[in-house]
Amino acid sequence: MLINSRFNLLSLTLSVASGAFLLLISGAIYADRIAAGDAHNLVASGNGGQFVWGANANGQLGDGTTLDALNPVPVVDIRYNSLDGATAVASHGDNNLVLLGDATMLGWGPNENNQLGSGLLYSSNYKGDEADDDGNGADPGDGTDPAPEEPANTALAFPTKVVDPDGKPISNITAIDLGANFAAAINQEGNVLVWGNLDAFQDIEQEREPANRFRDKFFDPNIEFIDSQYRDGDPARDYDLQYMRDAQGNRYTDIIAIAVGDSHLLALTSIGQVLAWGDNSAGQLGDGTLTRRSYPVYVRSSQNDIISAIPAIAAHGNASLAVQPDGRLLGWGSTLLATPLDTESSDRLQQYYARPLVDGEGNAITGIRNVALGESHALALTLDNRVVGWGSNSNGQLGDGTNSPGSQLTKVILSNGVQLSDIIEIAVGSDHSLALHRNGNVFSWGAGEFGRLGDGTNIDSYYAVNVRNRDNHIFSLY
Repeated sequence: MLINSRFNLLSLTLSVASGAFLLLISGAIYADRIAAGDAHNLVASGNGGQFVWGANANGQLGDGTTLDALNPVPVVDIRYNSLDGATAVASHGDNNLVLLGDATMLGWGPNENNQLGSGLLYSSNYKGDEADDDGNGADPGDGTDPAPEEPANTALAFPTKVVDPDGKPISNITAIDLGANFAAAINQEGNVLVWGNLDAFQDIEQEREPANRFRDKFFDPNIEFIDSQYRDGDPARDYDLQYMRDAQGNRYTDIIAIAVGDSHLLALTSIGQVLAWGDNSAGQLGDGTLTRRSYPVYVRSSQNDIISAIPAIAAHGNASLAVQPDGRLLGWGSTLLATPLDTESSDRLQQYYARPLVDGEGNAITGIRNVALGESHALALTLDNRVVGWGSNSNGQLGDGTNSPGSQLTKVILSNGVQLSDIIEIAVGSDHSLALHRNGNVFSWGAGEFGRLGDGTNIDSYYAVNVRNRDNHIFSLY
């Protein structure tokens, strides 16, 4: 996932001959407008409209159905009205988050770890067709109450507000990211919030009782969910929300970017230092240890120096990456997508620090602006706005015109063999890839199953193709 592009700021100064007029404009040139889940995609148009395509078995398209879409379709509310107002999007697996212009968030999808922060998760209290009068399930007919049934899949079928444990929408948010077990956001004060399954952040010696005030305050156990935005909804068990704090309990401030792995979090400070928090079983915190951390630690180089001046970070699974100011990459944790450059010590502990990465032939990876990580492949946006990739290529997800893996970085090309250029954002799914062109056109390549390429087919493509509307016209965000 592309992590910190929204922090590429534009400053514009205008002057007139008299020197009396000065205008300063600061704003995001590029926000995170595209996101890829396992087999679906979510994008936000220039006017904030939200569009999706691909697999939909778990309601990940947010259109109120479970039908796959071969072309972009709008995300809708419970009354099937198209939604707008999005400024950034994030997807992981089958779940989605959207940051709105009013600095609040929406989420939809399976919500299996309450990473969507809706306050609802299970469906055991829904009255189905075979439920008895007290809503406990089918009546066995022998005069006894039936045993409670196991909760069914309760995907949020429509976008739903992300709320705190008191049921109030979380607001003042400037950035979002989403992982397999939890989600994270930055607020306007530069604080980091996390919610979902937060086991990796708990103090092993002193586990906290999760805050679940939402259930106590707002749940009526006898309610029937009519026209609900939830599929059968029922309040989540153990809904927890935390701020990222230091060892003294103080909230961190001045955080400008975040990256979420399976069970760890990276946070980028305004001076380019990287904080890491959570699970560390693969060395994904980059502090030279394998110790789980209940409070953040600084990522360090193999000389034990805190890395700094970092412009971009990325995380996925147990892998962590950072882009250096000169365009080289640092990696730590399960960096199976690239090989650490072993130029210093052969000490085994060296692998648990941030180290330079090289391709399969030992060449340093250079000229990189930003990185997007997936399960088995990665993409990088170069300083000249082209796209390169490495890792698995079984479905053509590297976009080099083949389905053969290579030891060097591959270049994403069009069907005519010309390298894809003028790209401002990239995103990675399980076996497919996305890119946003400067003109607003969206390109895709890789696995075509479930229509995830958005070109009207379910056929793999080994090179970049245009995402298209149902009328076969080129789909554009602008």
